[in-house]
Amino acid sequence: MTIRLVRLPAISIPCGTDRCGLPFGLQIIAARGQDRTLLEAAQEIEAVLRT
Repeated sequence: MTIRLVRLPAISIPCGTDRCGLPFGLQIIAARGQDRTLLEAAQEIEAVLRT
């Protein structure tokens, strides 16, 4: 079952490329109603990935 069907907030964060140059990312999912927490977590993860 996809996340959209269960109506949970989710976000995909680009993480870079692999050895072959293919892009990959990280998807994080939060509990229903935790949209702000999800966005804050995504922002923190992106900050760590930039370093």
